[in-house]
Order: sequence, then C-alpha cells, then structure tokens
Amino acid sequence: MVLAWACLGDSYEYEFFIGCGQIIAAMLLLYRRTATLGAILLVTILANIVFVNFSFNVCVKFFSCTYLLMALYLLADDAKRLVNFFILNRIVEPRTFPPLFTSFTGMRILKILGVLDFIGIIFYPLYDTWSMKTKYNIGKHTAIYGVWTVDSVHASSDTLNAKLTTDSIGWKKIIFENYDNAYVKSWKTTRTGFHYEVDSAKHTLNMNSTFPDSSIVIKAKYKMIKDTLIINGMYNKDTLFTKMRLQRKYFIRK
Repeated sequence: MVLAWACLGDSYEYEFFIGCGQIIAAMLLLYRRTATLGAILLVTILANIVFVNFSFNVCVKFFSCTYLLMALYLLADDAKRLVNFFILNRIVEPRTFPPLFTSFTGMRILKILGVLDFIGIIFYPLYDTWSMKTKYNIGKHTAIYGVWTVDSVHASSDTLNAKLTTDSIGWKKIIFENYDNAYVKSWKTTRTGFHYEVDSAKHTLNMNSTFPDSSIVIKAKYKMIKDTLIINGMYNKDTLFTKMRLQRKYFIRK
C-alpha cells in the first residue's frame, strides 16, 4: 500500500486529475438533468480506485466499494436507456423530470437553494484545502527533509554508542518527513518515531521521541554540505555526533 500511494503521489498532475474528476462528478449528481452523467463518471473513476485498492491491499476497500455501489444504484433507473443507447443502438426517448413544486415561489426558493448549495460545494473545499495547506506547510519542505543514510554515529557513552551502532537496533537510516515527523530505522527492526523542530536560521534541531517510548530528547546543531548532513549535539545527557547522506531516489526535493 505504501509503495502504491508513493508512486501515485509522485505525480501531482495525476492527483489533481483524479481529485477534480471526483469533485466534478459529485457536483453533477446534485441536479436531476446531470445526475446520470455524474454517476457514469463516478463509476468510471471509482472502478479504477476500487481495483487499485484491492490490487495493492489498500486499507479503504469498504469505503470505495460502498461509493461505487451507490454510483451504480444511481444508474439503475437509467439501465434500460443506457443499454439501448450504448449497446443495442436503439432510439432513446428523452427522460422527463416532473416539477418538484407546482408553485412559482417554491420553484424559485429551490433554485436559490441550488445555487447556494453549488457555491458552498465549490468554495468550502477550496477554503478547507487552503487552511490545511497553511496549517501543515504542505509543499514547503523543512531544511533537512528527506531520507538519509547514516554513515557514522558516535556518542560519549559506551552503552549508547553500542546501541546506536548495533545492526539490530542501531541508526542506519533517518527519515525527516513533513508535518514535523521523523523516523530512525535500522535494517532489522521497526522504526522509532520522533517529533522534530528545525530552526533554519540558527541551524538547530530538536527531536523528541514519540514511540515506542518518549524518553529520548535530542538537542543539536546541524550543518548541510550539499547532500551531506552533520548533526552534533546532545542525546539526553550524552553527546552525539552523526554524519549522513541524502538518498535522492526516495524523495523529490523541489
């Protein structure tokens, strides 16, 4: 699943296309005259999403299947007309839409509510997306963002030094993600999670472990020379020095 989402997320254009396709199709469902077209578009898009979810064992199979079944249900009433038009090549009579209200006032109120609904569906997601982008600095990588392979690591404590350099639990790779999340991995064990803060002006780095425990606190200075990152500071009460290389094949640094 992680590999599939990483590949899909590597292309912003693809994400934009799929996202806009779902939004436009959902908007078409709001009006009776365009609901069939919206359902057709949704079935096409959601069938691809469902197939990806099952093929790559993505954990949202139930939700995507539910949405696909709902879209198919919306097409059930037009099934005969669609078969005649697309398969049997027969003449299809236009669909009639009886008025929801007989009074002029009722229809006018309905149209006003439809326009307001349309505006809300357009602008609320845009506002929400912009707010989340601002809150989490989406698209703005931290100064040390990326996947780094640890070349050397040294600590003042013999116990800590042995812990950091052991193959089973030692520091082999450090991943600095956006949203202030960092992970330290060895080749054999699961990752250790950190929350980190970077001051690019003062070149300081603060890391606090979040799982499997919260006892590790790292306060250090960092220096970057091209694709080399050097961290020198304190690991709890012990001094720490580590040097690592950026692995560009994992992350795109734009």
